[in-house]
Order: sequence, then structure tokens, then C-alpha cells
Amino acid sequence: MRYMIRPGVVSLRICDTDLLVSSRVSLEDVPKVRIIDRHTAALLVLMEKGSTYEEALKLFFRFIHKPEDVIRGRFDNSINKLMNEGFLISMEDSEQ
Repeated sequence: MRYMIRPGVVSLRICDTDLLVSSRVSLEDVPKVRIIDRHTAALLVLMEKGSTYEEALKLFFRFIHKPEDVIRGRFDNSINKLMNEGFLISMEDSEQ
């Protein structure tokens, strides 16, 4: 699955805090600001550079020393939450 940050939403890092910030364009659909953890921010960077969700997860499996099901569950929850809040969109949905 491929995801992208919704147009009108910007990913920022301010004072070691990762944020998703919506512009005026997306304010009707998305909350103004969302703090995200550093792992989710890194995952979003990988996906913005063209990696699929699965490809990005495989990199995390190699570098985060926790069981794969724990990592996958955590990222699945983060991605689903950001999708439900409108910060992310599925590339498959946007192509239809």
C-alpha cells in the first residue's frame, strides 16, 4: 500500500518535535496540528520518497529491535489514525 501526506499538509520538525501542520487549503478536512512520534515521521519520509508501506516497515524491522508484530501493530495504528484524521491519503484511493 502506498500513502502520501494530503496536499495542503506539511511535515515539520521544530525543537525535536515532529508535526503535521495543515494549511488553509486543507483546514476544512484536517485538524490544524498533529504531533507525531519520530518513528512515524521517519516512516512518512520513506513513503514520501516512494517506498511502499511494506518496504518502509521492512527497514524498521532491521533496525528496531522489537518483534515484527509489535512494530507492525504500532505503525498500523499510527497510519490508521492519521488516515482517519485526514492527514494521509491512500495513493490507490487518489488514483481512482
